[in-house]
Amino acid sequence: MEAAMKKEYDRGLMYAEACFETFRVIDGALFRWSQHERRLRGGLADFGLVLPERLEARCLEAARTCASDALVRLTVTGGSAPWGLMPPERRDPGVYVQATPYAPPREALHMRSVTWPWPLLPRPAKFTADYAATLRGLRLLDDALPAGESALVCDTAHVCAATTANVLIHRQGVWWTPAHVGALPGVVRTALLEASAVREVDCPRAWLADCEAMALVSSGVFIRPVASVDGRALVRDAALFDPLWQALVGEPGVPAGVGGC
Repeated sequence: MEAAMKKEYDRGLMYAEACFETFRVIDGALFRWSQHERRLRGGLADFGLVLPERLEARCLEAARTCASDALVRLTVTGGSAPWGLMPPERRDPGVYVQATPYAPPREALHMRSVTWPWPLLPRPAKFTADYAATLRGLRLLDDALPAGESALVCDTAHVCAATTANVLIHRQGVWWTPAHVGALPGVVRTALLEASAVREVDCPRAWLADCEAMALVSSGVFIRPVASVDGRALVRDAALFDPLWQALVGEPGVPAGVGGC
C-alpha cells in the first residue's frame, strides 16, 4: 500500500501568519508601491518570510481584469506546511490577490471617540492578526457606538486612529496627525508628512472638543472628510481640504478631483 500523503495547511488560516496591503490601482497606476512593498517586507520578515518577487505586476494584472479604478488587496501568508505551530525551515509563501471595482463612499462620515478596551501596541505592518483583535475590540465597544457612527480609537489621553485609516485633525489653522502608538504609519499619511501638508504630534483627546475639521486618510479613500465627531458638526469646505490634495497631485495613482470623484 502506498504511504498516506502528508496533509498540509495554509499557515495564514491556521495561525494568522500573514500580512497584507490594500490600495487603489487607477488607470494602471499604483500610488507609491515601493512603500507598500517595504512595509509588507518588514512584516513578513518578523515571521521569517521573504517577500516573493513580481507582486506589483500581479496586482496590476488583477486590477486590469476588474476596472479602471480598482481596490486591490494583496495578502501574503506563511504558505502550506504540515500540522504544527512552528513552520518548516524552508517554505514558499502563499500569495493571494483580490480586486474589486472601487466604489467611493457616499454617506457622510460620523465619528465617535472610544477608549480602546486594551493597551494599544505599535503597528509597523498590516498583520492579519491585528485586525482580528480590532474586530474583537469593536464588539466589546458596540454599546458605546450609536448607530451610523464609526469608532475613533483613543487611549485615555490621546487620539490614535480610525479602525482602518489614519486621522488628520485641523486645529488653529494647521492639519495635525497623531504620532501616538497604535496608529499604523499609512502610505498616504507619509506622503502628506513628506510634503509638509500635515504635522505629526501627540494629539490630546481634548482637541476633539474644539477642532475645526477632521479627515480619514488611507490608500483606499485617500482623503475623506469627517462630518462630525462626538455629535459635533465639523467643517467640510473643499477649500480646507484642497491643500491636502494638492500635496499629492502629480504622483501616479492619485485620484482625479477632490474626494477622488
